[in-house]
Amino acid sequence: MTPAKYNISDSIHRGDTYPGRVIARLSYKDSGNPIEIVSGRMQLKYSFSDDIAYEWSTGNGKMTLYGETVNNEVILAPIAASDTKDFKPGILNYDLEVVTSEGKTWTVIYGTVSVTKDVTR
Repeated sequence: MTPAKYNISDSIHRGDTYPGRVIARLSYKDSGNPIEIVSGRMQLKYSFSDDIAYEWSTGNGKMTLYGETVNNEVILAPIAASDTKDFKPGILNYDLEVVTSEGKTWTVIYGTVSVTKDVTR
């Protein structure tokens, strides 16, 4: 599977709560059948070798997977203001990695999101 590139247009405003969102609706390109996902994780990093700035995953409870009854969605929980307050302004890289019911691990989407500095701290 070739991952799709998507640069998230909504900035993370440092010190604010970043809303949760549907990040992907996954189906097989050739058949349109939904991909059954059993786990996933998505990390934010300033560079690929940096420490993780933030992580959503099914393991930490910050990522929810919904089956084909709701378009096989991957939904990310909001990031609390207490977590974004220490983000440094700039561009964060991300990718979303999922594990299917068939045991396949795929990176399905990648891109960037920007962090905007705040005045009031």
